Amino acid sequence: MTKLKFIEFDVLKPNKLKVIDLARNVASIGKSYSVSIKVIERDRETESIQIFIEADNIDYNKLIKKIEDSGATIHSLDAVGVGPKPKTI
Repeated sequence: MTKLKFIEFDVLKPNKLKVIDLARNVASIGKSYSVSIKVIERDRETESIQIFIEADNIDYNKLIKKIEDSGATIHSLDAVGVGPKPKTI
């Protein structure tokens, strides 16, 4: 099976969940995981964010579980990259 190298999600998270904590939590899935988060919009109780994850071989099911268990909701899967050297979008 071809390895999943990067993935991007549009996510809604509660303001009480700090972006840094979410990034560290997701990165804790594995040693090769790199996580970047961009805040798109913020209101009183929530933030819309984009999460970019890169790794040698992303475990999609663990990734979804980590994000959802943190209290965030995935709105959409916006980009993926597979293979030995995919280009980020």
